[in-house]
Amino acid sequence: RLVFLSGLMFLFVPWLVSLLGSQAVLRWRETYNIYSLLVWWTPAVGVLVLPLAVLGMASPFLMKIYSLQNPHFGRVSGGISFAFTVGSILGVYLPTFWLIPSYGTRATVMVFAAPLVLLGIFGWKRTAPKALFIVLAAGTAALVSLSPILPSFPDLRILAQEESPYNFIRVAEDAAGNRYMMFNAGLGIQSIYSPTEKLIGLYYDYYNLLPFFFPDKAKVKVLVLGLAGGTIPRQYEYFFGERVDLTAVEIDPKAIELARQYFDLDPSKIEIVNEDARIFMQTDRQYYDIIIVDAFQNEFEIPWTLTTEEFWHLVRGHLTDGGIMAMNLIGRREEDPLGERLTNTQAKVFGYTYLASLGEETQVNKLVVASQRPLVFSGTSLPQLPEELRNTAKFLSQRTLPVTHDPTKPILTDDRAPVEILTSTVLFGQ
Repeated sequence: RLVFLSGLMFLFVPWLVSLLGSQAVLRWRETYNIYSLLVWWTPAVGVLVLPLAVLGMASPFLMKIYSLQNPHFGRVSGGISFAFTVGSILGVYLPTFWLIPSYGTRATVMVFAAPLVLLGIFGWKRTAPKALFIVLAAGTAALVSLSPILPSFPDLRILAQEESPYNFIRVAEDAAGNRYMMFNAGLGIQSIYSPTEKLIGLYYDYYNLLPFFFPDKAKVKVLVLGLAGGTIPRQYEYFFGERVDLTAVEIDPKAIELARQYFDLDPSKIEIVNEDARIFMQTDRQYYDIIIVDAFQNEFEIPWTLTTEEFWHLVRGHLTDGGIMAMNLIGRREEDPLGERLTNTQAKVFGYTYLASLGEETQVNKLVVASQRPLVFSGTSLPQLPEELRNTAKFLSQRTLPVTHDPTKPILTDDRAPVEILTSTVLFGQ
């Protein structure tokens, strides 16, 4: 009965976790309050923990039964422990390296839950009422687990959702035809595509100012670390056309596939490299006028390998004379330990580092720009700016402050980069 009940509960896990998790995301996006997130995530976690706890009772329960019936208890208990150990090892490695990458999360849950239900059915005493209950319960669970899982985002229609070794990716569309790429829980938006507007009012727009710092270059070489849906390359194609030679690095092959399918990303206009950004920087031998770092994992978290002093030396080594590095990060408007440590690290490597807070909320996007030459972001210093970018330049010049390296404060290194902990302080203020 324990095995049957645990298998039955596991069949409900994908559907219930998706339902409760989507509600948690909606409340978080409305309030940005940790408690509203916990109210919905706690039962979602409970749905997963409960069947695990029930399965944990199976081993001692089996040993107790055999101790009453079998004189060779030591041999039997050793066999049970061995079987559970092998099962635990398979349960860790099979989903991670084969089942989830090949077949997805829901199919993986079914692979492990269905045998538990079947074992429980064969082990249950066969009486007519119990048999009927078992069949109905198992059938209901199977129908629920196979029902569509489409999280309910207000005013958005889900066009596609894919699992990759790195992310659970959704593509959604609003009533105006704007498309959004969202990773995992959907707490943030990784890319936006508008069929009518090229400037979308978010941090991407400010990257369009950078090529104007190279007025004498016929061709500006640009490297983007973190492609997602390709918002930056599309804007560069619109504003600069063939004047920009752009290379984009993206670790997630599914993101590249969806960007081409749903985000009007023309692979003939840019070079796309499916690679880890840090490894690419270590092996690439080209030089770039502009390097944009816009890579995230778990929606808000910058991969720690792209934050350290050693990484920024790699970036500086790939820049041409007078080249520019730009980076987006999510920080707190005040008392931002992640932003302070990251920019202190960058200021140690680059001669000139600038930080601009792009919003008034508690948690905001921030733009970091660094170079070996001084930069001025006003429209008057960039006379070639088109009219549609002048307000963008004006706003950025009003928000930009220089950052100088403080040797008394910590930096991020390959030896110590607690980015996950610092990110949690940004999100939860703790």
